[in-house]
Amino acid sequence: MNKITGNKANDAKAIKALKKEGWKIIMIWECRLKPLKIEKTLVSLLKKIVP
Repeated sequence: MNKITGNKANDAKAIKALKKEGWKIIMIWECRLKPLKIEKTLVSLLKKIVP
């Protein structure tokens, strides 16, 4: 549990630093890249990055 808590804290710190620099953050969970879900995930991603 300590490892997960530490990972979450590190992620939050990294995200905050990137946003401060003007980056837009899009998280994609590994489970969303499984064969049955990847197409839907990529379509959603494309909609977020292409105006």
